[in-house]
Amino acid sequence: GAEPSVKTEEPRVDWEGKYANFSLNILYKDPGKGSQQGHIVAISRANDRIFAHPEGVLNSPSGAYLFDPNRGEYFSVARFRVLKARFGPFEQKTQLSEIQVFLFDLNNKLIVQQNFHYGKK
Repeated sequence: GAEPSVKTEEPRVDWEGKYANFSLNILYKDPGKGSQQGHIVAISRANDRIFAHPEGVLNSPSGAYLFDPNRGEYFSVARFRVLKARFGPFEQKTQLSEIQVFLFDLNNKLIVQQNFHYGKK
């Protein structure tokens, strides 16, 4: 397939009490030559729970996925954008095992999917 027009870097989790504040840089690979628009969905996994960003993206009755990409956070990036998502509450920080980030274009085509692993190795 074609090379995606965006990439991600510097995933970070900062804890605020029982909540994980996740941030991720989204970079357009060819600054000055257009932009990419679409929707972002981020999902985190705890032991037996799933948290999603933004709220309301999960349990879409119609759709090919367990979430609706159209309900994802809208983005438009020509150079650089920061995704900020808040997940929780977690009983303990070690419960956060994985965060998955999905970037879709405006036609709901998946352009980037990344997994970030935390906690127990």
